[in-house]
Amino acid sequence: MTSRSGSTPSSVGPVVIALGVLAVSVGLVAIVVGAARIAGRLTGRSPVSVRLAGRDLSRQGIRVAAAAAAIAMTLTGALAVATWDSAGAE
Repeated sequence: MTSRSGSTPSSVGPVVIALGVLAVSVGLVAIVVGAARIAGRLTGRSPVSVRLAGRDLSRQGIRVAAAAAAIAMTLTGALAVATWDSAGAE
């Protein structure tokens, strides 16, 4: 099967895979940090333990971002390897 540009699907280059990994990583970190901030604000009438956890999660945004980035890079690295292997196998 060929695409409009005439290249085959197996000609995915390392630059395209790297850009995809970068886009997924940045998007995942942005979503996780935003969700952590929203979760911290939504704990207003919750039990004390939930309020404390939500407030701590909201205040420690840098740590949340670092942990999310580490997880994102691990998962997208595995995805990149799988994509590269499947593209090279055909």
